[in-house]
This record gives sequence, C-alpha cells and structure tokens, in this order.
Amino acid sequence: MAAPELAAPARAAVPLSLSDDSTIQVSLPFTFRICGQAYTSVWVNSNGNLTFGSGDTNFVESPPQFLNGPPRIAGLWDDLNPGAGGTVSYTSNQNEFTVAFENVPEFFNSGSNTFSMTLRRSSNQIDLKYGGLTAQDGIAGVSCGGAITTGTETERNLRTEPDQVTHNMRGLTAFFEQFTGPATDSVDLANYRVRFTNQ
Repeated sequence: MAAPELAAPARAAVPLSLSDDSTIQVSLPFTFRICGQAYTSVWVNSNGNLTFGSGDTNFVESPPQFLNGPPRIAGLWDDLNPGAGGTVSYTSNQNEFTVAFENVPEFFNSGSNTFSMTLRRSSNQIDLKYGGLTAQDGIAGVSCGGAITTGTETERNLRTEPDQVTHNMRGLTAFFEQFTGPATDSVDLANYRVRFTNQ
C-alpha cells in the first residue's frame, strides 16, 4: 500500500479525498502539543477522528482501541463513509487548524453527520463543534494513546463532567465518552460544543 500524500496547509477550505475507511496525512501550520508530545502533522481519518504519528482506518470504535492506539482526537469516531456523500475538508492559519466533516453518512449510506475538530496554537486547546448528527453510537474525546494511557481509563459524560463545555485534562491521559446506541445511550452532542484544555 502506497504512503498517502502529505497535504500542505492552506488558509482556504481544502477538500480531502477520503473514501470509506481511509486516512490522509496533513501538515500543520504550527507545532501542536498533545499529551506532552509535539507534532507538525496530523492524520485525518475518514471515520471521524484525528490521530498523531500514524493514521488509523479502524471502523470499529471501542474504548480499548481508543486508549491503546495512537494519540487521538475523536469528533465522532464511528463507521463513517465520506466516499458515499458529504465532504471532509480542512482550513488553517498560523493560529488554528480545523477539520470539518459536513453531512457525512455512516456506512451503508445512512444519515448525515456534521462536526469539526479545531487545534488552537496559542492556547494549545482542542475544540469540538457539532451541527446535526444522525449517528446513534460512537466515541468522542481525547486520548494520549497506548504509550501513555494505562488502558483502564473510564468514560465520562462530556455534557456534565466536570462542567458543561470545558474539560481540563491536567493529570488525565484520556477524556472521552462512548455512546452505545438508542437502546441505552445515544449520541447527545448535536448542536453542542466541547473544549479540552491542558492536554
């Protein structure tokens, strides 16, 4: 399998050619620190997440994979398929880098999911912003990855713990919520935003 092309940063929205279960590496316009590590590029994964150091095409989201894989920011890690509709694009400037999923369906071409993930240079913050979502399950949050996590970190409610919007990760190696579906725990992030600080 050929190495994916390294896309250069740009100020205008740049569409990314992602299909089902695919990944592409994108240069960052600044060095971004996550969990004590510095990165100058990020992998955009078609299943709704960003990873550092390596891409990930895994479409079966699970806490063990979230914790033990590469460092990850999950807007909504689910079996999404941008090859069937919607768009994935990025914008960047010297202070912010944003990846936007717009109207992306799940595999089998169902539904429409809109959200963005923004890395901020000056404050080293991560912002997740949600529009309409139809996915019923998935994982959202931040993980420092298998080199740092214990693998036993437990999920938290992104809408309530410790407060409703901003989550301070100081001393934590993961902060995430797993949504398991309509019978038990559906995704409740539509038209909401979440911020992670001190990660």
